[in-house]
Amino acid sequence: MNRLTHSSSPYLLQHQGNPVHWQPWDEQALAAAKAENKLMIISIGYSACHWCHVMEHESFEDEEVARLMNEHFVSIKIDREERPDIDQVYMSAVQLMTGRGGWPLNCIALPDGRPIYGGTYFSKTQWIEVLTQLSELYAKDAGRMREYADKLEEGMKQAEIIAPEPMESFPQALMQTALGQWKGRMDTVHGGPNKAPKFPLPNNYRFLLSQLAKEVSDDLEKHIRLTLDRMCLSGIYDQIGGGFARYSTDAEWKVPHFEKMLYDNAQLIGLYAEAYRMFGESMYRRVAEETLGWSLRELRDASGLFYSALDADSEGEEGLFYTWSAEEIQSLIADHQDLDIDRWFLLDEGEEWEGRFILQRRGSDQQVQKSRSWTEDGFHERWTAVREALLAQREKRIRPGLDFKVLCSWNAQMVSALCSLYEATLDPGHRALAQQTFHALVEQMRTKEGLAHSWAKGSPYGSAMLDDHAFLIRAALDVHRISGEEAPFLQAVDWMEEASRLFHDPESPLLWYSTDEDLVVRTKENEDNVIPASNSTMARNYRDLGLLSGKAEWIARARAMTAAVAERFGGYPESYSNWGFLLNDYSYGSNELVIVGPDAEAKYREVLSSGTAGLLLSWTDRPSDLPAFVHRWKEGSTLFYLCEEGACQMPVSSWAEVKQMMAKAQ
Repeated sequence: MNRLTHSSSPYLLQHQGNPVHWQPWDEQALAAAKAENKLMIISIGYSACHWCHVMEHESFEDEEVARLMNEHFVSIKIDREERPDIDQVYMSAVQLMTGRGGWPLNCIALPDGRPIYGGTYFSKTQWIEVLTQLSELYAKDAGRMREYADKLEEGMKQAEIIAPEPMESFPQALMQTALGQWKGRMDTVHGGPNKAPKFPLPNNYRFLLSQLAKEVSDDLEKHIRLTLDRMCLSGIYDQIGGGFARYSTDAEWKVPHFEKMLYDNAQLIGLYAEAYRMFGESMYRRVAEETLGWSLRELRDASGLFYSALDADSEGEEGLFYTWSAEEIQSLIADHQDLDIDRWFLLDEGEEWEGRFILQRRGSDQQVQKSRSWTEDGFHERWTAVREALLAQREKRIRPGLDFKVLCSWNAQMVSALCSLYEATLDPGHRALAQQTFHALVEQMRTKEGLAHSWAKGSPYGSAMLDDHAFLIRAALDVHRISGEEAPFLQAVDWMEEASRLFHDPESPLLWYSTDEDLVVRTKENEDNVIPASNSTMARNYRDLGLLSGKAEWIARARAMTAAVAERFGGYPESYSNWGFLLNDYSYGSNELVIVGPDAEAKYREVLSSGTAGLLLSWTDRPSDLPAFVHRWKEGSTLFYLCEEGACQMPVSSWAEVKQMMAKAQ
């Protein structure tokens, strides 16, 4: 056993028995590199990563490779989900050196931690060759390596600099130009981007839904619906268990990388819920609730929080748990002739992937229902029977590995998703689950030092990053909105003040990602990826919380942050879609709606039932001293206050009147 044996990370524990003398990232390991004057191998991955497993089996379990690593290097293994701040530093370096990134991420660094070489997956032969050449070069000409490290470090620092000229105004033309570029990169046949591999990128489609709420666009609606339909009917969606794989390796959403991540599925629950609320398509609600069902069944801990991920592999083979042989399919068809299994799924000759079937639906819920003249209830009854039969058979297999650590930011995203699902369905069970999860998260992630980043085996650990604060503030605002409770709002204010202090950069409106000032380069997370950037999420928090609390400095901070990156949105909106929500509000205008009175909850539900989107909602059914409600309570009356940028019109007593006011303002 090496020094990873006492880790909390399942990924690090996977490597505890390697012959490589792995060390965690800590003072002991960093001091050893300097004391022994050895290059460092900084190897970063995560437990559900298929190619991480491949490289481990080929190289890190190999005695020959281990001898080379142990003799000439100090080898450090990092879970990117535990230390995303370190991952950001070395990912930036590898992307500058090679033009691409990914995991496993393997970076060679000087004893002081500055990177000099890196890449992703290496075969055993490649890895031995790289390590041999670098160790020989360091012995002969360390000065040359230091010169290169100086240049690379400067490049990494330059990459963190945002354009010095902020945008002073946000015209609608900026949005139209950006969307025009985006449309040119859309796949009009299968949905999503016109390339492979394809990632779901749920925030992109949540932004496009918000754009539809600002400006009607048949082309945009068609693309959104095409993408959502193709994703949930194809192989990237687990048709019988629920939940989405991380991405599709092809352009048709058919062949996934089979790992299932909490952050993807939380966001996709929210996306499909919002699409159901906007379009009324029952299939979207089904997919959101099936995905929630999978999350509860396979990821939820007894504490009420959610684990991080399920592995892509089982029994050493990627996708084995989720795919079916032709013999298994024929046996199922014979055993369940009443279910017409072969009529539900694409099981024709030529549909196999590596000799096995990935289940894909033959048609949408509506198409199947119409073709068989079923009622909606009849469809769901038969679909449930099919899923249960196949799921019972699949449960007999050896399961993929579970990453049992809990991450604050990912669980906060699940809270927000549950809030969206409640607002789309008005199912009180979804609201109760959102509140329970939020309260469990707040309780479990507290330490004496403050908010924690991770939790495992009953204990929180690791300092919270900016995204932990950002998504927790967003979750608190969402819980406040669906419940009318004051406590989450007050917690959001406290966390906002704490984050503003911890991650403050006196030279920029944007915030640092972590509090660790000893890393080679201190990073800011500004670009939205599969997970929205912590800075874009904080900017939205500053605006929303500023408007609800009356804090002008927060409202101004949100605008300054958006101004700093607006030019980048104009060039590549797909990578800045979370900033797009703010740009939408600044370009088209936005409204806040405050409902105060004994019937406020019923009125709030009426607003939700209308399908109206894009409002910053807040309500209370009791007297309150919160800034949005103070001095607005009138005994026996329930009133609507429609506001724009904090300036409110005279109150009215019905939702119909509010809609008339909004129509006149357009």
